[in-house]
Amino acid sequence: MKKDIPKSYSDFSLTHLQTMFGIQNLYRDFELKEKKITPSNWLIETLELQKNIPKGTEKAKSEHLVVPILLELYRANQGKFQYFSGYTFDVDTKLALRGRCDFLLSKTLSASIEAPIFGIFEAKDDSVEHWYGQCGAEMYAAQLFNQQKNNPIQVIHGAVS
Repeated sequence: MKKDIPKSYSDFSLTHLQTMFGIQNLYRDFELKEKKITPSNWLIETLELQKNIPKGTEKAKSEHLVVPILLELYRANQGKFQYFSGYTFDVDTKLALRGRCDFLLSKTLSASIEAPIFGIFEAKDDSVEHWYGQCGAEMYAAQLFNQQKNNPIQVIHGAVS
């Protein structure tokens, strides 16, 4: 296998997404619908307590930033989504859409990953831009997964920290 061909999600670049799947990386202005959310005292205290804890690794960012926010969202929206941390998500191994995702969010409350998946979050310890390809590949895999399970959705959200 050539060195420049991805073997898993973490090998993808934005160029791979474009050449392999025709996915364009577009920057454009769009309006966000604002929804005021008041963080709980628990979240404020948790983030405040952790502000001086080093967050230079993926694991540290996951534990100290991403998980508290996901737990807060989960608490505020119980019964509306499930999240999975560090699960293997092999959707199409021939297309290198395989590997572990830091966080997958599903609209189905289940102990196993089920469609529809609506969110992907990656916690990284270096340049955020470097990992857009991985996040994009996981988002594309989520779209394929949802289609394969006859439960497609129009928008899949992704973020890299």
